[in-house]
Amino acid sequence: MFPKQNSYYSFFLFSIFFLFGLFPILTSDLKPIAIIVALVFGLITYLNNKKSSFSKLHFVNIIIFVLYIISISYSTDKYYAIKKLETTLSLILIPLFFILISSINPNSKEFKIAEKLFYITFYFSSFLFCLLMFFYINDLGYFRSQVTYDYSISYIEKKLWGFNEHPIYISIFLSLSVIFSLKLFLNFKNLFLKSSIFLINLLLICSLVFLSRKGVLIAFMVSIISLVFGVLKSVKFKILFLSFIFFLFILLYSIMPSSLSRINEIFDSEVYTENVIASNSTSLRISIYKCAIKSVPDSGLFGFGIGDVKDILLNCYEDTSNELVKWKFNTHNQYLNTILACGAFGFSVFTILFFTLLKFSYNKRDYFFFSILLLYSIVMFTENILDRQNGVILYSFLTNFYVFINHSKKINS
Repeated sequence: MFPKQNSYYSFFLFSIFFLFGLFPILTSDLKPIAIIVALVFGLITYLNNKKSSFSKLHFVNIIIFVLYIISISYSTDKYYAIKKLETTLSLILIPLFFILISSINPNSKEFKIAEKLFYITFYFSSFLFCLLMFFYINDLGYFRSQVTYDYSISYIEKKLWGFNEHPIYISIFLSLSVIFSLKLFLNFKNLFLKSSIFLINLLLICSLVFLSRKGVLIAFMVSIISLVFGVLKSVKFKILFLSFIFFLFILLYSIMPSSLSRINEIFDSEVYTENVIASNSTSLRISIYKCAIKSVPDSGLFGFGIGDVKDILLNCYEDTSNELVKWKFNTHNQYLNTILACGAFGFSVFTILFFTLLKFSYNKRDYFFFSILLLYSIVMFTENILDRQNGVILYSFLTNFYVFINHSKKINS
């Protein structure tokens, strides 16, 4: 049952999911507000009901945070370690929120409304962000060939009306929105709404192609294929849908040569030489990965500590490229970062727990959860999702949200 039903209680529940739905258009300083409101609501819920249900799956995110805390004890740079720990606080605060509200039945009318509100708000927030992005680069003069593609991308990342959002994370938001849109499409009966979703998805995918973050694009394609095969029953519809997606990507890249040039970087033989090409993101990443992998054997069983990974990489960068030293790049790979920070033990725990989530979602036949986990598992090969606020908050919310839905259904059934 929905505890202590009243209009104020429902309002707070809806507000929390609405705030998380606004994530794509909230500035970095506003995003933590959703967590604060959620914890206050969670505490009120627990005090009203005096009961909670704890799933072992909540350990998936909490244990990562615990490993980071332990690694501080042997980190040389304690100050930097604590700063990184502050960034990852949502790994423990968001699971705590869902534990505190575990008395709520996810099948209740109020929670179903909150769930739908999150999907709709997130979807249209991404749509709004795309509109703002294209209006912005139009003002810069990109469509009139007055500024270059790279110039426009740099302004999107650092100047776009205070959002300061990296194209990788924008692309993650867009990918998730397309995944959510399939859920909305299947639930909506109105033909106008279904048509609107189709048109908005064209803009979202067009934006994905324009940004052309290679790792996210690969992750998106794999996750959407997985979702389509899991959700759609008709083989005919599966083939038609996937054919349309592939055709759309080919068409968009044919009319966006600047975006296509980012994909062509992969096939440039010079990228794989010892020389670092500062203007080539693939070349930079390969050099970063080489330094990270070179340091893995010395990380041992428990790693260098969360505070010292930066210095370990910088020592290698100094012998590799001034460009890498200048920008102080992190590993750009969550798995490598986990090994360097927490060692073989931490990496083993992280991967085992993540695969536990994948198995859980698959066994529950929750194909949306499964496809989102697939998306993140692939993006983690090219980005430190858990080390950036914009990545870790949303990741923690989504994984714990789906655990809550599936676990609480069993409890309340």
